Amino acid sequence: MSTQQEIAAVGNSLIKKRFKYVLQTSENIKELKYAPQGWNEGELTFIRDKEFKGILTQFSTNELTFVKDGKDFIVSVYESYGIDYVITVYIYLQNNSTFQYESYFTGKIDLASYNVDSIGVTVKISNVGFQELILNRKSLKVDFTNTKFIGGGENSMPVLSNVWNYVTIPEYLATANGDWNLTDTLSNITVGYKYFHVPMALTFSEYEASEDFNQTMSLFSYPPTEKFFVSGSNRTVTLDFNITVNLTSQSTPGTFSLNLYLVKNGTIIQTFTPTTTTSSGITTVFTFVVNQSLAMLTGDEFSLIGYSNGDILYYIYVHNSSLSFIETLGTTLTAIDVPMYYVYECFVRNLQLITGNQAPFYSEFLGRTDSETETYASDGDGALTSITNGKYIRGFSPTLNGFNLSLSDLFNSINAINNIGLGFETIGGLEKLRVEDEKYFFDISINPDYATDGKYWKVNQILDLSEHVTSEILSKQVDADLYSNEIEVGYNNYEYENVQGLKEFNTKSNWAIPVESVENKLSLISQIRGDTQGCNKLRAKPFGTYPTEDVGGDNDNFLFDVKRGGTYDFIVKTDEDFSNVSGGVDPSQCYNLNYTPARNLRRHSHRVRSMQIQESKELLWLKSNKNTALVTEKTGETAITENEDILIDNLVVGYCKPESYNFEAPVDAAIITAIKTNPYGVIKVGVDMYGWIDEIQTNDKTVKGQFKLLKVDLNNVKVID
Repeated sequence: MSTQQEIAAVGNSLIKKRFKYVLQTSENIKELKYAPQGWNEGELTFIRDKEFKGILTQFSTNELTFVKDGKDFIVSVYESYGIDYVITVYIYLQNNSTFQYESYFTGKIDLASYNVDSIGVTVKISNVGFQELILNRKSLKVDFTNTKFIGGGENSMPVLSNVWNYVTIPEYLATANGDWNLTDTLSNITVGYKYFHVPMALTFSEYEASEDFNQTMSLFSYPPTEKFFVSGSNRTVTLDFNITVNLTSQSTPGTFSLNLYLVKNGTIIQTFTPTTTTSSGITTVFTFVVNQSLAMLTGDEFSLIGYSNGDILYYIYVHNSSLSFIETLGTTLTAIDVPMYYVYECFVRNLQLITGNQAPFYSEFLGRTDSETETYASDGDGALTSITNGKYIRGFSPTLNGFNLSLSDLFNSINAINNIGLGFETIGGLEKLRVEDEKYFFDISINPDYATDGKYWKVNQILDLSEHVTSEILSKQVDADLYSNEIEVGYNNYEYENVQGLKEFNTKSNWAIPVESVENKLSLISQIRGDTQGCNKLRAKPFGTYPTEDVGGDNDNFLFDVKRGGTYDFIVKTDEDFSNVSGGVDPSQCYNLNYTPARNLRRHSHRVRSMQIQESKELLWLKSNKNTALVTEKTGETAITENEDILIDNLVVGYCKPESYNFEAPVDAAIITAIKTNPYGVIKVGVDMYGWIDEIQTNDKTVKGQFKLLKVDLNNVKVID
């Protein structure tokens, strides 16, 4: 007659070998022949992480009863070592395609819950493993210079050879700036010759000029009655202006002429003739573009006036007025070589220290041909970014001063500028954290047939559940969390305690989104700084000269857009990617021009387009606490102004809609394998109805799953069967 224990064991024999169960301690490992009771009552969940965007796999079970060989193993450990001894349970699922076992669940047995009887040992199980360990420690700010991982001994995690390495920050040729822009226009009707002041309002100055020196539009008889600048010292500046004036008759074309005069102390010192003159109908357009040297003495007063003439009644209309005085002060900041961490190695080093894993990371987007611990065929699109801290910029020794950064701050900062996602994969038989462009985590790419079929994106279908999903069980709901009425982009705000800080562009900027039904702010803020003026403030106080002085920003981290070159392989970029840069303090010498708020927003623009906003509407620019006038332009693109409203139609189309499909459907081993093989493809639920995984809860006992899928926008996405 069989014993109760033998009967229980037979009932749990793994005849089909779908799962493999392993118990392991620091000294022994045991592959079990018999499945623990209660395993098929647990729930396997696939869920898209709201912060990281990747699909996480989670398993939950209250407790398991191990029988026969499992019971013997656990009893032996408990009797020998007590409740604090670590027993890890590994459960593997056989891949139907490769017939190889892949990691399915890793848990820790809680021996404090130990309960043994004639059938088996019942214990509680807690989730552990690579994914859980990283998620539990994602907010820890670990010191990259440490040679000991959490829980490891001295020298348990040696530093990487490329962590840290030197990156060159080029010399900075300092200037003083004064900028004036258009204030108002004049619609007076006149005839014959007239003098008029070109309207200019002071927008920014590092000189002694005050707002009292605004120059308004007015007609006058010579000499001029208004000034816009008074020099406080002897100096030589570059006079740089671009001014457009329209002369328009009332009804019939006329003959017009126009000159501009620069007046110093009441006397004309220079006459400017139009760079271009264009007549069309009743309007003649005069454009002046000037860039030249101008000498000033202390107390010199300057005016800019126009002298127009016409043979018929005409309007004077100043269409554009932009003028700058730029004074070169000299090379005040020489080139320096700063210890930095390349962004790929930042992820590697953080993960090494929080997991003890030597090779925990994979990323084609951030990887380089010379990255550690893995190299790639080419530099990824987001690979050339380096990170350092304020003390390193000042010249403090990296061997004596730590560098602290958490995984969350690192991910969210790189996401703010590049739009990335993070997930967990088994690559080459090893568990790794993977970071790629966000599109990877939705399995989409730009559709090569876009011009012919009108679908901007394409995506792979991984499952067809439409035969199981009837209209009676399918529901669709709005996901209000995916709507926003405001977006903030850029970097946290900082105080510079000097006038240059007012013109820093890499701070926080806000736009209003034309959505009325929700009050939700989409925040894309980097916790790592990307500003030029904060960096230069630190450069101006080098450790060798100011060894005991604390400087604002000493303990902050800074990121830099870099290129290959320089003394130590990489050098910080300035304006080399751009055909035109204007606005700000020394804009052509500024760092991170590729990572400005307006450019970062455009890299996340599909998120805005996913909100189904009318294409004719705009994102309304709201505010920035510092410079808003920066304009950057690359060859072949439209210039991007930081403080401009953005037409919705100019943003990249979205690939999802803020809605979800909800239903219950059968889930068998083949479906689990398909999801685990590619969790980022789409699932078909009906005719022209597809969704990406938002959350799927499966139960091995009921062989069913509860599905919540993010709706695919088929107006823009082509699904590949």
